[in-house]
Amino acid sequence: MTGMRGFSYDFVKSFPIQSKEFEIETEMSVFALMNNFKIIEIPIQYRDRIEGSESKLNTYSDGFKVIMMIFALIRDE
Repeated sequence: MTGMRGFSYDFVKSFPIQSKEFEIETEMSVFALMNNFKIIEIPIQYRDRIEGSESKLNTYSDGFKVIMMIFALIRDE
């Protein structure tokens, strides 16, 4: 669910942003799927994180936010 995303003008103009944090990626993906926007994946090369740097992600709390967003989107549909 991570990575860089590019959007068409139509997507940007029609996407109703509801979330404020990490779960926005889930919201964008579900919106694109439900509205038949074209989604393509482009393979990239990953590199190791710079030694001494730390990720700002928290597996449990961020994962919980994503799951709650999925339930909210299902409930609203």
